[in-house]
Amino acid sequence: MAATDRPDQEQSATLRGDVDADLYRVLVENSMDVMIHTVAGVVQWVSPAVTGMLGWAPHELVGRTTAHLWHPDDREAASALRDQVYAGRPGRGVFRLRTRDGRYLWVESSMQPFTNELGTVGAVGSMRDLTAQIESENARLRSEERFRLLTENATIGMCLESADGRFLLVNPAMCQMLGRDTERMLSSTWQELTHPDDVAVGEGLFADVAAGRIPSFHLRKRYLKPDGSVLWGDLSVSCVRNDDMTVQYFIAQIVDVTDRVRVEKALADSERHYRSLVEGASEALLEVGPDHHATWISPAIKGVLGWAPEELVGTVLSDLVHPEDRERTEAQRTGVFHGKDVFQRGDVMRMRTNSGTYRWVIGRARPVFDAAGTLLGVVGGVQDIDELMAARLRLQATLDTEFDPHVLLEVVRDEARQIADFVFVEVNPAACDYLGMSREELVGARLLDVQPGHLHSGILEMFRRVMETGEPLRVEDFAYEQELMGGAQRRYDFQAVRTDNGVSSTWRDVTDRHAMVEALAVSEEMHRLLAENLSDVVVHLRDGVVKWVTPSLTSTLGWSQEDWLSRQIADFVHEDDRTSCEAGLYTGDDNLFRARIQAVDLSHHWVQVHTRRFFDQDGAQNGIVASLRIIDAEVAAEAELETRARFDQLTGLLNRHEVLERVATVISHPRRTGIEAAVLFCDIDGFKNINDEYGHACGDTVLHTVADRVTSCLRSGDLAARIGGDELLVLLDGVHDLADAATIAEKIRRAVAQPIHTDAATVTATMSIGVTLAVPGENVDETIARADKVMYQAKRGGGDRVIGT
Repeated sequence: MAATDRPDQEQSATLRGDVDADLYRVLVENSMDVMIHTVAGVVQWVSPAVTGMLGWAPHELVGRTTAHLWHPDDREAASALRDQVYAGRPGRGVFRLRTRDGRYLWVESSMQPFTNELGTVGAVGSMRDLTAQIESENARLRSEERFRLLTENATIGMCLESADGRFLLVNPAMCQMLGRDTERMLSSTWQELTHPDDVAVGEGLFADVAAGRIPSFHLRKRYLKPDGSVLWGDLSVSCVRNDDMTVQYFIAQIVDVTDRVRVEKALADSERHYRSLVEGASEALLEVGPDHHATWISPAIKGVLGWAPEELVGTVLSDLVHPEDRERTEAQRTGVFHGKDVFQRGDVMRMRTNSGTYRWVIGRARPVFDAAGTLLGVVGGVQDIDELMAARLRLQATLDTEFDPHVLLEVVRDEARQIADFVFVEVNPAACDYLGMSREELVGARLLDVQPGHLHSGILEMFRRVMETGEPLRVEDFAYEQELMGGAQRRYDFQAVRTDNGVSSTWRDVTDRHAMVEALAVSEEMHRLLAENLSDVVVHLRDGVVKWVTPSLTSTLGWSQEDWLSRQIADFVHEDDRTSCEAGLYTGDDNLFRARIQAVDLSHHWVQVHTRRFFDQDGAQNGIVASLRIIDAEVAAEAELETRARFDQLTGLLNRHEVLERVATVISHPRRTGIEAAVLFCDIDGFKNINDEYGHACGDTVLHTVADRVTSCLRSGDLAARIGGDELLVLLDGVHDLADAATIAEKIRRAVAQPIHTDAATVTATMSIGVTLAVPGENVDETIARADKVMYQAKRGGGDRVIGT
């Protein structure tokens, strides 16, 4: 009987298994958690819930690892969880995963090791979105911390009061304000500390709040201190209620306004003082009415654009913007006057000066509203960045599009002589790597065949414009659907300049930078006062002591205002700049100079300092006002430009232009008896064969090593330069005769001939050297030509020798 029943039992078990499988499938497909199965780190299956959570379709993740989804900061934790599970131990972790639109979500992942019937180790588990929970918890913690810090560190009096007027909690500022310690305050009522004439009014307002007739109130009242003196305070009161709407406790804040009440004139002086300091900033501040006409401009506008403020008041300032930049920034200007803070982080543009030329500036603006939300106008600033832009343009010209990758494209025209495409004529190794093609495959290929997206993305049209106008192209953060990466959108900075019959173009993948900038933009604070967002730090100094400094000190250098107040400004100036800084601060009426200022992290930043005398309301000088603007980028650009202008980048030797100037200077000076100047023309024998056999990387190593060896043989005052591909020029100043110079040349030849170890091979390079003495009165070309001639004699003689003439 049992045997007869077994098929029915197996069929029943199979049926239950099918039902269980269907039930499991329904549960998985409808679960809010994401179920996942991986083998060797590769996703084998993922539930459809992944689309709702991360935006990815299951088929987009199957067959790939999840490593590309991990937040960079969480990679270590995610890797540790993966390794733990594949070691056979279940695990759980919380980290961030990237969604399909580039955002990151907090996810709790629970994973179990799993071995299939083939013995392959895998993992199964689930992922749950914890973003809202984590953000809520973070917000709660921040709120509690803010309340604690606010209470303990507030400069105003804060307290909690019971319904009958007893103090339940007081902060240190309130105890200090009313001259009583905490214990004494907690044993008192507010009525006992209030001036008798103000008690009745206060009790009535407290009663109105308790009865719900008003939610809160503000009252200026008097308090009595233990010594009998009166303190005026601005009191703000609201309450927290129980579930039955009775008052649990009152929340009160008291601001000491005794000085304000007593000395109204001090407020007017303070406002005048503040405005004078703002007007002393190198950044020109401005106010514009709803009709787009300027209503006030600070005097700094004259230093920026040369206009007197009264010349621009009543005008539309956008009329001064360069036509090309005006069109580009039109949407932002319109947005500002419609109440959007689109210009708050600044926009670079050119503005016309009173002489008719244009200067580069960065402009900022934000709308201002009244209490009813009506636009009152726009406040903003204009800062001169012309020197910075000029330095950048000079540096770009020197670098000549050195961004990697780098391609040279030649124009392809159609029958109507219009630009239809471009063809690759030269590419660097970085371009080959990025495009996934060899140089042989790329050179001669059509641009649109390799990257067809250049047509609809607008890049081809940009290249056409570069060819037609000759103006260099620079585009930042350009969105492009990269066909070489399956159509994924990437972000690029790229630039192009016109060549004889095409364009030279470079680009850089900045997708990660774009994601970080977007994340940062979400958290930016949009409603700060203009003075708090000055890019300059403005300081009022009296006898070298800081009397006032703008809040921008914190965002610029990291110091708090209290760190600088009543301190000597020299304490923060680099010791090598203190003498020149003191001279700049106290010499003349209006000075502009540079110095290094210490930041809170003890690093130093280059700043441009603009000083002017500060006069009080009686016309008497009361110190000086100085504005400090960080110019690290300008100084670095100038230094790099200077280095690139004088030295060869590969060998570190002087370049051709620099050494020719120095040779000319030496030759032009009269020589003392028995003291000569000699020129050595040096050429590496067979250098082309080294490049052809071992590659250019090896050749570069050889050239750099030879340069080091030549330099090691020279005396103090001698010069070495690279004047061609494998040609070096040496100037010996102060030899006795030709034989003396030949001795040094022979030393160089022997040093160069030593084996050179490179990654590719051990290479022996020899050198042919022509030696000649400089003749007074002849020009540089004649001297070098004579040395060059005998160098070639050495070449024809088999090389690796020195010949003098």
